[in-house]
Amino acid sequence: MQDPLVGYATDIGWTYLPPDEVLSLRHGEGGTLLYPVLRDKLIELNPGVATAANVEEVIGRIESVRNNIEGNAEVLAWLRGERSVYVEAEKRQRNVTLIEFDHVDRNSFHVTEGLSRQILDRRVDRRRHHPAAALHAGAQRHPRPARATGEGIFQPRRG
Repeated sequence: MQDPLVGYATDIGWTYLPPDEVLSLRHGEGGTLLYPVLRDKLIELNPGVATAANVEEVIGRIESVRNNIEGNAEVLAWLRGERSVYVEAEKRQRNVTLIEFDHVDRNSFHVTEGLSRQILDRRVDRRRHHPAAALHAGAQRHPRPARATGEGIFQPRRG
């Protein structure tokens, strides 16, 4: 591990995943989620709500959010437990938990480094994975180093 951020994350208990393992869990470069981890955590954190029968539907709803500010708001709503699924046995909607805020030890955290994904010609340098949600955040930079500083300064102003 060469990245200090990865070292800090492992020091506080996050699990390091090698990039090749993360690619496998994401089902390749195009994947955005750690699918098997998310599937297992959804079922574990939502007994009777997320089941083997509907977990793929839940994952599909999370994965299908748009890549814009509205999509960010939708993912945030999922992370806050504000989205629901219909539970046939109860004949009602029940909220879905992605992160256990009251019992943080029930969550698992992963970190990796050096992955890239082709999204609008940007490169994600490192990803921190919270597998209960199996979502990630990344420090992005434009892949053209000659213009990186100038673009980095103005990037927050983009709409």
